[in-house]
Amino acid sequence: MPVLFSVQQKVALSVAASLGIGFISLITIAVPSHVNSKVKVRNIWHLYNLLVSSKSNSDDLHDLHEEVLQEELEAFADKGSVVQAKRSLWDMQVEGAFERPGNLFTSLGHLIFKKDLALRLARRLRFARFVKENGEGPSNSSIDTSRPIIIVGLPRTGSTMISRLLSADPDSRSPLYWEFAHDSDDVSPSSNPSSDPRASPVESGFSKLSIFSPNGLSEFKKFHNVSAFEHEEVTGFTRR
Repeated sequence: MPVLFSVQQKVALSVAASLGIGFISLITIAVPSHVNSKVKVRNIWHLYNLLVSSKSNSDDLHDLHEEVLQEELEAFADKGSVVQAKRSLWDMQVEGAFERPGNLFTSLGHLIFKKDLALRLARRLRFARFVKENGEGPSNSSIDTSRPIIIVGLPRTGSTMISRLLSADPDSRSPLYWEFAHDSDDVSPSSNPSSDPRASPVESGFSKLSIFSPNGLSEFKKFHNVSAFEHEEVTGFTRR
C-alpha cells in the first residue's frame, strides 16, 4: 500500500531533501506543535523561501566579498589599510565563526548564517555601484548632507532614543529601516520614504520571524520597537 502524505508533509519533505537535513529536524523547527495547520504550512513555505532559494557556499561568499571590496575601493577611494581592515574583519567573523573551537552550527544554522552574509554583501555591492554611478549625495533631497550627525553607542545606552528624537526634526533626514534592509536593485534615495513600494517586502518579512518564535517579534518590540517605517540604526547594513 503506498504511503500517502499531506500537502504540508510533501512540502516539508521537499525542503528537507533540498537542505540535506532530516525531515524530523525540519518539522521540529518549522512546525511547532502548538500552532495550527494553516500556520504550519505557512512556516514551511517561508522556510523554503528563506533558505533553499538562496543557498551559497563559503567559496561563493569569499568571491562575492572580494567583488564588494573592489567596488567599494573604486566608489569610496578606500585606502589600502581600509581594504585590509575590511578583509581582516571578514575573516574574523566568517572563518572564526565556523572554525573556532566551541562554536557549533547545525545544518540549518550554517544556511541561515551564510544567507545573512550573502544578503548583506549584496546590499553593499549595490550601494557601492550606485555611488560610483551617481555620486554620494542624494540628488532629490534639499537637506544638506555635508555635515552628517553620526550617533555611536553600546546596546541599551539610549542611542536609538537619541537617534529617533533627532529624526523627528523635519529639517533632518535619517534612514527608515526598509531603506537599508530592502533587496531591490533600485537603491536610489526615496523622495517619499513613507509610501515607497520597496518598503512592502521588508514589512511583510517580519511575519517570517514566526518560523523561529511565534511571539518573538512582539516580545522584542517591548524594548525596541521595529518596523519597516521606523527610524533605525544602520548596523544591519554596516556590520559586515
